[in-house]
Amino acid sequence: MTIRPERNIRFLTIVHIISIMLLLEALLMAISTGVAAILGTEDIAALALSTSITAATGIILRLIYFQKHITLDKRTGYLAVALIWIIVPVFGTLPFVFGGYISSYTDIFFETVSGFTTTGATILDQIEALPKGILFWRSIIQWIGGIGIVVVVVSLIQIEGGGAISLFSAEMVGPDKGKITPNTKATGRILVMIYSGLTLLCALSYWIGGMSVYDAFCHSFTTVSSGGFSTKDASASAFSIPIQYLMMIFMIPAGTNFILMYNILKGRFSRVRRNEEFRLYLFIIIFVSLFVAAFIYTPTMGLERTLREAFFQVISIITTTGYTNADYGFWATPAVFMLFVLMFMGAMSGSTSGGLKLIRTIVLFKNSRNITKATLHNKAVLPLKIEKHILPYSVIYNVLAVFLLYIAVFVVATLLLIFFGLTFEEALEGCLSCLGCVGPIYVQSETYSTFSTFPDVAKWIFSALMYLGRLEIITVFAIFVPSFWKR
Repeated sequence: MTIRPERNIRFLTIVHIISIMLLLEALLMAISTGVAAILGTEDIAALALSTSITAATGIILRLIYFQKHITLDKRTGYLAVALIWIIVPVFGTLPFVFGGYISSYTDIFFETVSGFTTTGATILDQIEALPKGILFWRSIIQWIGGIGIVVVVVSLIQIEGGGAISLFSAEMVGPDKGKITPNTKATGRILVMIYSGLTLLCALSYWIGGMSVYDAFCHSFTTVSSGGFSTKDASASAFSIPIQYLMMIFMIPAGTNFILMYNILKGRFSRVRRNEEFRLYLFIIIFVSLFVAAFIYTPTMGLERTLREAFFQVISIITTTGYTNADYGFWATPAVFMLFVLMFMGAMSGSTSGGLKLIRTIVLFKNSRNITKATLHNKAVLPLKIEKHILPYSVIYNVLAVFLLYIAVFVVATLLLIFFGLTFEEALEGCLSCLGCVGPIYVQSETYSTFSTFPDVAKWIFSALMYLGRLEIITVFAIFVPSFWKR
């Protein structure tokens, strides 16, 4: 009997995981094909062909190596996540390629990566010109990207070894990787159930509020995922005022830690009250919204519209959803600046939102405070506490590393984009939007801008930023460290 080398086993294990993901992706394509068939749109053939190719590839890879239980080490787990987030979007481009609705593959890849990473940036100037089957696919890839591609896989198969934790940790954004149960598979299933239940409740609310069934599901996918893709050119402003309030209501849990939501469902409200990140999250929404409202209020707008637009845009930006119900590029400079700050910060860790995450902001400020105190009291022992628990130095170092890499990537990407012909404002806003997975940009105080006018090289840079932002940089950078590949 010939024993496979360890390296081959790792490769085949990754192949097995990718096969499951491609089959899941094919299922979502098949659902989109069914929607196109029901609505009688012209994109049935493109979606059906894409489904067939993706499913066939997944089946072939599954036949190459099949194991009921997968044993995964930590390094293989991180490599699997990094590869999956490249391979899955590549197959996700197929409906756009075969449909011919977007002429350039660069634009197709940008749009698809923007969908899977829940960024919501788009190159489409006329969204409503696309067939409804393709728009449904565009919405559903944000939904699967929101919960996390690998989290769904973890909920479906039994993974043994340290790699199970690495898969889960690399996928769930933020430094707070807590599990609901000791079993990673069970935790994944609970998260998927919470996410799916919230999506169905959101869709039902939108339908009752006046949306069509089709628009209700499409927008529930992109609300709960903090994605922001809309089936309308005018985004949220295309819908009634009650629906805009409903969008605000459902964007807030989208930016909330899933494990915290589980505790809410279990009635463990004391944990919710003690959660510093959640308290800061709600405080920022209220305080910044009122701050913005104070700067944009005019007698012509009236109080209701002022508060609605202020709260809507603040919630949309801090959760990195990216819906718009106002041309905030026209707002006063202090109000716009605060929105840009929120793009950088993001919402809670362990949620579907992008950005740096509020918990990292808390840790950075507390660590800075301790360093300042230490300069005055040399012998003082100043542990960093979160909710009365001392934070390990490994977590503090991780936060500092992510912050520094985030800033470094942001600066380098901005300089590259300026070198390739973008203005400073375009490069700055584009990098902030894509690295933070926020979505919309406003250039030179104009109305909502797409990325369609940017050169192809800029779109590839933006695509890379969305990829890095979704995996929070370290997951990707880790595989380029030489020691990663040593035994």
